Amino acid sequence: MQFFQATLRRAIKNKVLHYVLSRYATYFIQFINSLFIAVYLGPYYLGVWGFITLIIQYLNQTNLGISHSVNAIIAIHKNKDWYVKRVIGTSLTMLGGLSLFVILFFVANELFSLNIGSKYKFSTYAPIVVAIGILGYFNTLFSNIARVYGRLLEIAINQSAFPILMLITIFLFKKENLLWALVWTNLLAFLFSFIFYILKSPVKLKPLLIGRLLKTIQIKGWHLFVYNTSFYLIVISTKTLISTYYSVEEFGYFTFAFSLANVVLLLLQSFSFLIYPKLLNRLASASNEKIIELLSTVRDAYITSSHLLIHLAILGFPLFIMFFPKYQESAQAFKLIALTVVL
Repeated sequence: MQFFQATLRRAIKNKVLHYVLSRYATYFIQFINSLFIAVYLGPYYLGVWGFITLIIQYLNQTNLGISHSVNAIIAIHKNKDWYVKRVIGTSLTMLGGLSLFVILFFVANELFSLNIGSKYKFSTYAPIVVAIGILGYFNTLFSNIARVYGRLLEIAINQSAFPILMLITIFLFKKENLLWALVWTNLLAFLFSFIFYILKSPVKLKPLLIGRLLKTIQIKGWHLFVYNTSFYLIVISTKTLISTYYSVEEFGYFTFAFSLANVVLLLLQSFSFLIYPKLLNRLASASNEKIIELLSTVRDAYITSSHLLIHLAILGFPLFIMFFPKYQESAQAFKLIALTVVL
């Protein structure tokens, strides 16, 4: 009995357990959000929302690997405070330059009528989406810093803010009004996380420009950028082709299927997000034999879990279609997207 009580007390105080539970709660909310949004927006406006989130995904992926590079560098050199501050300061300046480039690109889209997402009337939402994308660059950096220092509360708040605000928004608005509300809610959630990260940062945040560090961050970042972007482009490129060559309603069907498949992907990412900096730290000091053994163990567990979750989701999807008959056409798309995600 005493052993059980002691174990329970340790579990209650365990920050990692709190984080994992918060992620599961958030993913459940995201799953509920996906269903309600599909019902209240309908295929057409869901298609528009799908295109908006697609552009946000593109902005998120065009980060040049800066945040990923900083995460890898400071995870290994965590004890060198002076070095960590310089790396983070230089990365802030680099993200500022990237943000300016993004703004100029979307200004050019308007001035030269490049017509990005014209059938989705994207230009109406573009300024807010650009602001979300820029805040996303910095929030990703701050999130990587926080996880290296074990600041799980800040990470949990950042990851939970939008789904919770979205759930509230869903019951207040409908159709096009809901679409606008979702866009603004997304911006407010990102802004809130940005301010919260700055206030709670474990490291003093001061933009710097150190040429040697800029080169180091970008060289390492470029490799991580190519790796991560290549993975996500498997799905993003498919969404882009469908958004371009199919109608807004058909893209709405695809968005519904993708949203449900993405819940499984997010579940898997919650584990990899937590273990990544710890894994880097162990790999940096381990022998080649230990590295191979550790990677093999992690890979076996991850791949087995991935396939199990995805195939269970495919088996269960027809049950959801029974409750959402107007999205019947998304059934085949869901199976293909789910298998793409697991790959």
